[in-house]
Formats: sequence, structure tokens, C-alpha cells
Amino acid sequence: MSDATDWPFAAEQITRAFAPARVFDAACGSGGLVAALRACGVDAIGRDRSLAALAALPTGARARCALGTAGEVPPGPFDLIVCLGGLDGLAEATAQTALRRFAAAAPRVLFAAGADARRWLGRWAAAGMAPRLGHDASYLSPGAYLLEPGAAADLDGFAALLTHRAALAQSARRTHAEAQRRTLAGQAAQAAAEAALARSQAQSAEAAAADAFAEAVELRAARDAAQAALAAAVQRAEAAEQARAQSGHTEAAARAETAQTQAALAALKASLVVQTAERVRRAAGRLPAPLRKPGDVAVRVASVAVGGKLGARLRERQAAQARARLVAACPLFDAAWYLARNPDVALSGMDPALHFATSGSAEGRDPGPNFSTPAYLLRHPEARGVPGGALLHALALGAAGDGAASSHSAAAAPGAAEGAGGLLPTADDLLRAQFPYLNPLPVFAAPDPGGRRLTVVLDSLGADSLYGGVGTALILSALTALRLRASLRVVTRTQPAEPRNVGNVLRLHGIAWDGNIDFVFAPNEPKPEGQEVPLSPRDLFLTTSWWSTVSTRQSVPRARIAYLLQEDERMFYPFGDDHLRCSETLADPGVLYLVNSNLLLAHLREQNLAPGAVAFEPAFPDQVYRRGGARQAGGKRGFFFYARPWNARNLYWRGLEALCAAIEEGVLDPAEWDFHFAGHGAAPLALPRGAKALFPGPMPWPRYAAFIAGMEAGLSLMYTPHPSYPPLDLAASGAAVVTNRFGLKRELDSYSANIICTDPDVPSLLAGLRRAAALADDPAARAANAARDGLQRDWATAMAPAVERLAVWADG
Repeated sequence: MSDATDWPFAAEQITRAFAPARVFDAACGSGGLVAALRACGVDAIGRDRSLAALAALPTGARARCALGTAGEVPPGPFDLIVCLGGLDGLAEATAQTALRRFAAAAPRVLFAAGADARRWLGRWAAAGMAPRLGHDASYLSPGAYLLEPGAAADLDGFAALLTHRAALAQSARRTHAEAQRRTLAGQAAQAAAEAALARSQAQSAEAAAADAFAEAVELRAARDAAQAALAAAVQRAEAAEQARAQSGHTEAAARAETAQTQAALAALKASLVVQTAERVRRAAGRLPAPLRKPGDVAVRVASVAVGGKLGARLRERQAAQARARLVAACPLFDAAWYLARNPDVALSGMDPALHFATSGSAEGRDPGPNFSTPAYLLRHPEARGVPGGALLHALALGAAGDGAASSHSAAAAPGAAEGAGGLLPTADDLLRAQFPYLNPLPVFAAPDPGGRRLTVVLDSLGADSLYGGVGTALILSALTALRLRASLRVVTRTQPAEPRNVGNVLRLHGIAWDGNIDFVFAPNEPKPEGQEVPLSPRDLFLTTSWWSTVSTRQSVPRARIAYLLQEDERMFYPFGDDHLRCSETLADPGVLYLVNSNLLLAHLREQNLAPGAVAFEPAFPDQVYRRGGARQAGGKRGFFFYARPWNARNLYWRGLEALCAAIEEGVLDPAEWDFHFAGHGAAPLALPRGAKALFPGPMPWPRYAAFIAGMEAGLSLMYTPHPSYPPLDLAASGAAVVTNRFGLKRELDSYSANIICTDPDVPSLLAGLRRAAALADDPAARAANAARDGLQRDWATAMAPAVERLAVWADG
């Protein structure tokens, strides 16, 4: 998106034409349109794939723009989507997917692409959208146009109109540029002789400096000569400007002459000798005082630069400063608060944002009173070790609410309690601030609702998180409620639920639920939109994590709580308090455990955990997972890579090594394969041999299942005992997939012979990818493997052991 656009004028035109309440800018750049729309009273949000652009966000857009690709669409709906660039260069299937997402999320789209207008119009037609001729969107860019649902009569004619409009704009720009050039040329004629003399002198200085450098005086003489020449040129420029001012030259002529002189100076600076000398001078200024000796500083710094160490350190420093700028621009970072709470930082004199970005977050410090680093890491353990820490991870995902700080964590800064006459925080205050997710579930006594009620407790329930573990919890709770003839309620703890998606998921998976579902947002800490949970004598609870189990049993009798366990959750943490509390919960004999997969149950029993647990296997219904691994449109094969770099147990970096090795060695030829990076947080990158990483972005369950059906092979790692869902999803759709061994997880043939298990070292994974590529070349073998797989295809059958155990528990 061009920052040259008059965004306030564009926002005014948009609000006047459409009166939108909610707008999504899919390639927001530095947030100019988002800020302008918000100034007009519109709820506007944006995404952009450039961290550099996001670092320059204006105040009105900082909390509303996040990192993401142009094809990603946050939870809607929206009244209008704006996409000015950001989609050029995408593969055909990826571009078409992005347009379908836009069409599903909003009734109107303002769109512009860099080139090939006719092709984009055809793609929009396939997505059910057509250009509206009556709206001139050139206030955004010459090639922008409005799309609405419907069929276009003459796409070729409209494409010709866009091409003509772009040609007119280009012609106008050329005419304006030519007029400017002629004006400046006339004004600069008087200074031509003086500029020529300056250039000649600069060239002489450059030649002298180059000779000195060639004679190997280790940069010192070159630096002195270049700096002297530069200083003389600057003096001459200043003298010339004074003379021109005294002689009555016009302001325009003075500007032209100054520009001419500056061009000469730029030519001088561009020389190899001056560049080298300037790098030495700047590097010397950063050295400690004892090393800045006039006689040898150039040689010392030059030796470091030649060895490559200086460049690496400078790049690292620049990256840290870029992260610090993002931190400083975030409204959740409070520099004064941070210095008050961290006196060691104040004494050091270091910039607080730079300290937080380089070390403070890694040490568990909070950036301000409204964001808790420990609370966020509980919900996103994959953020540990991320450069810039939890706060930047939250900004990239648009999940700042997951770091909502406890009211106790905003206690007075050390030393302020006595000085202001306040009270020091108690030990209980500090414990609650450290572990806000363990606060009791807020409940109040309520009358009997007229029958049993089953409540499932989740962290969140968004449209793009309904498959995998969250979807399994919903399906189990619905089947159990049907078995018990109970009503169903969903409680979320970190953000309000999106109710409309739950019924769609249940119907998609063949669950015959036709009753109401109640939704309650009961946050871990008090929030304006939060509620307490009505608790009656016949209420039953299904928790879905160790922390929701601990939180719930502080408010609900243990005999009424069952715990759905879908991973060895101790592995989310290093050895410490969280690990200890999780271990204690998993070993509690008073808990009814329902374990996702027999493989995970065998592991837990080996570890003396989850006593008395009953296991069930996940199901992959035929109406959701279409078998066959069909080749995707365009002729290339689809390769699925489970890419979650901020979730350590998914071994993203090891998987990336193995994938690159397979591409380099020709196991996966980029001419034959498209590589889809599925998951949150992976940054765009270049793969070997010119291959591109494609990012489908967040998807609701039906789109995810359709996406999986287009894959023929995949790589999905999970450094835990659970098989994890993506390998099973791929196998259920007939694709070949490689995953890693861990503990008792040695082979997954009992699920499907299309799942290839290897040790997690790169050579073993590469060998597995060779086998997967061979299976991809043999559709008959994959189909035969799929026909005799052991995957469950019906949820009611798969979950029968768990549902019957819950029925016995409920009657007890």
C-alpha cells in the first residue's frame, strides 16, 4: 500500500460512499488508512507482512494492526475489505483462496493489484464477485475498483478500462516529471560551471585516496584523505550558497544549485575509499574509550570488519533496535512504569524499550501494568525464546488480550508503597499475579435449571481454532450431553466465544444436536464483559487442561469434574513451578481422566500419571475428510508442512532443515510441488531452488478439510507422545505423511500405513520424505493403504468408551 495516498481524503470518501461500521485493511502498510478511518469513527483493523511498516504505525493504528499476510482474514464479518497490493506473486490456488476468504467475510471489497487486471477479474468472478462500474475508487490508487457479489457482463471491457486509467495516470506523472525536469534544468544552468569544478575536485580527492588505499596504509591514510576532501567540498558548498544568497538568486535557483552540489558530494561519498573510511569512523565511535587510540583505531576496526564479525554484530544490533521500536510503539509498553518496577534498568541508563526487547521479556518481566508476560506464556508456551518475547509474539498474532495482567500485578512499584503511604503486596497477591490462570472459576449459587447441565471449560473458542483439541472437546461434551439428556454450556476463560461456529462444527461431524447451547465468558481476572457462572446442584463440568481443572475445582466439588487430557501437558514447560503444578494435577487419583488416544494413555501409565483413566480414539468422518489426496488445481502436487515456529514441540526448525534438504537433493522438485506452510507464526522465506513457501492462513474446519484433501504428501512433527492431529488428518484424506518417533510412539501403522515414522534427525527424516514422495507417485498404493487403515470414521463409535464412563460417573 502506497503511503503517498491522501489517507484522510480516502477515508472520507469511503465513509461517505459506504458508511461502514467495520473495515479490514488486508495490506495496511504503515497503517495510514486504518488510522484515518478510525478518526472518522469506523472500527478499522489491518494486517501487513512487513515488520518495518508496522514499526512506523501512527498512534491511531498501533493497537489495531498486526503482522500477517494479505490472504489472512481475522474473524469477521466486515462491512468492507480494502486490499491494495499484497497478493501479487501468489500461486494461483493461494490467490484464489485469498479472494474466496475476502468474499465470504464482506459484501464489498476495494481492490487493486500490480498487474494483469484481466486475470484478477477472472479470479474474482470465480469467487462470486464482480466490479461495480458506478464507483470510482481512484482516490485509493489509479487501478483500484469496487467488487460486490454478482456476475460481470464484460470483464474484458472493464480490464481495458482499468488499463486505460493506469495509462492516463502514468502519462500524467510523466508530463509532470518532464515539466519539473525542464524547470530545474533552466534554473541550474547558472551553477553548471561551479558544479563541474566541485565534481573535478571531488574526483581528484577520490583518486588520491584510492592510491593511498592501494598502497596498503591500512585504511588510515584513506580515511584522512577522504574526510579532508569531504570537508573541503562542504566548505565550498556553504561558500557557494552564501555567495548565491548575496547575489540575489531566487529561492528555486538556490535549491537547484544546492541539489547539484549535494549530488557531487554524494558521488564522493559513494566511492569505495570514502565508504570504507566512513564505516571505520562510525565503528570507532561505538568502541569503548580505552580502545579509541588515534594511532591504531582504524586498523583495529578494519581487522574486525574484514573478519566478518563487525557485520554480524551490526546486523544483530539493528534487529534488536527494530524490535525495540516495535515495543516502544506498543501501547501496552509503559517506559516510566517499566523503569520504576526495574530499578536495575534505570541505574544502567539503557533505553527501557531496548532492554525489554533484548533481555527483559526473556527474564519474565512485564512491559507495563496491562500485560503479564507469565500469563501470556502460559497460554502461548511457544513464545518462550522468541526474539522480543511474549509482547511481540502477542502483537504478531493479534492476541494481546491473552496477556491481560492481574489487578494484583499492577501493584505499586518497589519503594513506592512506604513513600506513598500504601501497603506492600502480600504473598497471596504475588502468587495470584504470578499464576492468574489458576484463579478460582467465578461462580454463584443458582436454582436447578430443570435437569442436568454439562459445562465444558475452554480457554477460547474462535472460528479458526475449532478443529483439533478444541473441536474434540466440543464433540465429546455434545455426545455426553445427549447420552445424559443434559443441557450444554460452554465457558471460556481468556476471550468471549464465537457461538455461531459451534453448531456448524457439530453438524459437520454428524452430531445430531438440536438444542440450545449457553455461552459464558468467565475471565481468569475481572473484566467489564466478564460474567460469573451459575452453579446449581446437578451441574457437571468437563475441563480441558490442567489449569482449568485446578481453577474449576476451587469453586466446584471435585466429584462433579471430569478432565479431558489430550497431551502430556508437563511438556509445555521447563522444570519449574508450572511443571510441578501440572505434574501434581496429572497424578491426582481423585480426578476422572479421559485421554485422547491409547498411545498417550500408555505413555501416561508408564509415567504413573492419570490413574484410572479411560482412552478414546479421534474420528475422521468421511463427510469431512475426502479420501484420495487429489492433485490440486494447476497441475502441481500439494505438500503440507506443519509450521508453528513458536510452538517448540512442533520442531519447526528441524522440519525446515529436513524439507530444505529434500528440495536441494531433488526428493521434492519445486517444478512438481507447491509447499504449504500451515500453522501460526511462520514468516515468509525463500526455499532452495527457487521454491516458494505458501501460507494458507487460519481456516475454519470445513476449509481446512478441503485444503487437506488437496495434499499428496506432508511433514508434521510433534516432539511429544501424542500422534497429533495433522498426520492423522492427512492420512484420513489419503496423503502420505512423515512424522517423528518419541518414546512409545514408534510406528503409527495401526492408524494408517500412509503415516511414516522416523527418528527426528535430518537424515532419517529425509529418508522418510523419500518414502513419502514414492507413495505420492503411487496413488494406487496410497488408496490401498487408506482402504485398510484403522482410523475411526464415526465420532459416536470412537468416543463410546469415554461417553459410557462419563455416564457411570454422572450417575454415581
